[in-house]
Amino acid sequence: MKKKFVFVLIMILIIALTSCKGAGDIEGSGGAIPPEEMLPVGTVNVDLMAMGLQSAEDSDRLTELIDKLQIGIAANPDWLTDYVKEYEGKELPYHPNFGLSQEEYDEYLGLSDNIKLYKAADGVISIEKTDDEQYTISQKEGLRLIDNITIDLSNNTVSTNFGTCKYNGEIKASDQQIATGRWNGYSWILEDMSDASNYQSIQFNLGQMEDSKKIIMYYQVRMANGENRIDDLEVIQYPL
Repeated sequence: MKKKFVFVLIMILIIALTSCKGAGDIEGSGGAIPPEEMLPVGTVNVDLMAMGLQSAEDSDRLTELIDKLQIGIAANPDWLTDYVKEYEGKELPYHPNFGLSQEEYDEYLGLSDNIKLYKAADGVISIEKTDDEQYTISQKEGLRLIDNITIDLSNNTVSTNFGTCKYNGEIKASDQQIATGRWNGYSWILEDMSDASNYQSIQFNLGQMEDSKKIIMYYQVRMANGENRIDDLEVIQYPL
């Protein structure tokens, strides 16, 4: 079940979550407050977020469609990598390699549109200012992935246990952010997707929700080295 859940998150995030301009300096021109204002120093109580559907019937149907998607994509992994790159930042149009009919793919997208972010548990992190423009985030309770992360604003990098991400641009609030709701923020990425069996994709996003004004922190790790794979995601929110 976890594998299925991770897969749908990957597809939802490709379709709906990230809308970044090109890499460059952190300018704050896209509606986001400066990142240092999103990082209150000290102990911070956070909401651990998850995504899901309210209807059990819809969840079962989505799982059924995901099973078919996985079979189709497993037969064409290199094609999927190229296809995602071709339509980067856009909704992926239907293709027979998905293993679904056009009608089933439309149904999949419709169900995916109803997946929402909700609070699943409580957690605690600490944020330490280690230098004038460096902030280290550590997990204190409840988190499994967001830990030992250093945001270096002077060099526009985010250091993680899996490598160092470079600044990838601002995320601007959009109605396409269906699963999360509208938010503005910043993105850092480390990516090497040249080989379907040996790849690395690490993404760290930091932003602020438009409606609630809560801070959202999003961290995804996808790595493969032969048969050894990591595919994990953690999202938290907290008020300022």
